[in-house]
Amino acid sequence: MAKGLGGSAASIVNPMQFCGGLFRSVSPISGVVITVAGAAGISPMAVVRRTALPMLVGFIVMMISSLVLI
Repeated sequence: MAKGLGGSAASIVNPMQFCGGLFRSVSPISGVVITVAGAAGISPMAVVRRTALPMLVGFIVMMISSLVLI
């Protein structure tokens, strides 16, 4: 598919991998989110609401940098 689009496989796969890592911390069923919420004594949705904006900014920066650098 990458050859058909005139690009490399790395330029397609890297942003998907980075997004998966970033958005894992915004998932309310992620193990890390459940553990942190349990240790803090709050609901997992409170953790997700707190981390959503930084992850959105990280996503935008990651997409721009992957388009420029890769």
